[in-house]
Amino acid sequence: MTTPIAAKRLDVRVLLILWVVALGLYAPTISQWSLSGDEFYTYEDSTFSIPKMLSFNSRPLYFIVCHYLLKWLPDWPVEFVIRVPAMLAVSLIPPSIYGILRPPRHQNIGLLAGVLALFNPWLFQMSQFGRYYGFVLLFATFATTAALQVIESRNRTFWIVVVFGSGLLSAVSHPPSILLIPAAVAGWILVGLAKQPAYTWNLLKRFGWLLILGGLIAAALAVYLLQGVLLQWSSAGRTEFAGGYDLKSILMSLGVGGGISTWCLALLPLLRLPIRWSSRDIFLTTFLVVGTVPLLCLAPFGGGVSSKYLLYCLPCVFILAGRHWQKVSHQLPTIGYQFALACVILGC
Repeated sequence: MTTPIAAKRLDVRVLLILWVVALGLYAPTISQWSLSGDEFYTYEDSTFSIPKMLSFNSRPLYFIVCHYLLKWLPDWPVEFVIRVPAMLAVSLIPPSIYGILRPPRHQNIGLLAGVLALFNPWLFQMSQFGRYYGFVLLFATFATTAALQVIESRNRTFWIVVVFGSGLLSAVSHPPSILLIPAAVAGWILVGLAKQPAYTWNLLKRFGWLLILGGLIAAALAVYLLQGVLLQWSSAGRTEFAGGYDLKSILMSLGVGGGISTWCLALLPLLRLPIRWSSRDIFLTTFLVVGTVPLLCLAPFGGGVSSKYLLYCLPCVFILAGRHWQKVSHQLPTIGYQFALACVILGC
């Protein structure tokens, strides 16, 4: 019989294994080639003083970290210093998913979702790329898993604080990921309306005006703080950026980068009637839709939208896929079949 202490130790072992494997996959190659593309902008922005950086940059967090690393590690290769924050951030994603969505409440969903993240090609690419997307992915992981805990845990206040804090940190890394917060709120409301309609409706009638007012204030503040970026984007020509900023390219990139098998696992089981969806399905699907549709709608306008701007949706996809992977595995009679399924999923 497993004691609570033994179970906790087992959790720590799994966390360490996921992190060590991630480091083993990501760390050896981060300084094997020169800086390229937008990494030159990372290096340039990181050499400015902090006040100057804050005066013109709408996504300063990654550059602030690199700024201090360049000071503290002057003799280290620039490629390593610029990329190591992204690598470390991405390496923490698989253990973070498992650590927050750990057994027994979530069975093996956290572990399976963590494994999907561990071997995801897009996460590997971002771990080797000296830009802020690694930070966005990590904070999005915290926000997504914490938001799911809000509907299932008794300590809701703590998890709500984690959601808003992680969402803001993600937005400071890259502003479009602020959509994590309204996506979480929309998911909570729909779960409440589906499971406790009278109670939730009464709450909305009493406090809905506060929610609307807060959303309008937040939107006005975001537009004020990002007005320069928004004006630059809205006036940009369709040919100003490289390819991949149109809707078709975004969807293709999301499908390939997220992994075809992962997307199939995440979305195909949702084709059943919504009345049969669980609270988790309702929340995660709402979270994914509200978090991505606004940017997809903006793709035909201004300078377009890069698929990388939607990276913050990937943790939600991993959790949905891990949930459905677990359901399929439970229907298989032996561990041999389950292992074969795992090979198919991870090999596609």
